[in-house]
Amino acid sequence: MRSLLGLLFCLLFSISSYSQSQIVLIDAVDSLLISNALIKITDAEGETQRHLSNENGLLKLDKPSYPLIIRIEHFAFFSVTDTLVANGNYPYYLRYKNNFLAEVSVTSSIAGQNKSLTPFRTTIIDSTSLSASQSTNLQDALRAQVNIRINRDASLSSSTASVMGIGGNNVKILQDGIPLSGHTGQDFDISQIPVQEISRIEIIEGPMSVEYGSNAQMGLINIISKNNYTRNTLLQFNVTEQTIENKYGVNSGVHDWNVYT
Repeated sequence: MRSLLGLLFCLLFSISSYSQSQIVLIDAVDSLLISNALIKITDAEGETQRHLSNENGLLKLDKPSYPLIIRIEHFAFFSVTDTLVANGNYPYYLRYKNNFLAEVSVTSSIAGQNKSLTPFRTTIIDSTSLSASQSTNLQDALRAQVNIRINRDASLSSSTASVMGIGGNNVKILQDGIPLSGHTGQDFDISQIPVQEISRIEIIEGPMSVEYGSNAQMGLINIISKNNYTRNTLLQFNVTEQTIENKYGVNSGVHDWNVYT
């Protein structure tokens, strides 16, 4: 009797399980399960229901009436449309949208943040704009930007940038997220970076001191380098030797040796 009841229970369970369909959403690149995707289900009578995939990328359909037209939508993936005609398991491998992968992450937070989400005024100069501007260095690339002023020091043959009229130690210059500094007591010379090594430039206007230190009160400029750029280094070696009142030796005269890169 018990074996008969067990067999009947297994039969009922099998029928109940067979009356369900299951949709599972999978990332085609990383094989990760995709949650919170919108799944629209339209039955034979034209009625549409909307569901979200759960945290395991699943949606179970309880006793559906076939045929069903399903459409899967997610902001990060291409949409998929399919027709289901019978019960079963239906895995769907979704592909990333190209524009989603290419979104620019800017330096308005240390962890990186989408441009549209940052509260600061953000300007991005991409490689296409750099080529069109025919700039030769960072100074030329920044010259045409709004709220950016180039300050030229003729005595030092160097250039610095100010944001909204304030420069000096109030504007931080970064290259690939690493702070750049000039000679002792001087600001960084922005004419030293050739445009050929720049992939894009990110300009953040606003107080960034909390994340980048006290010298970023007015904002920062971050230079993103090209991955395949190779810089040629020029080594110069100058020697100056002079006598003083016909005296010259190890402890007398002028000995000036300098090495420049």
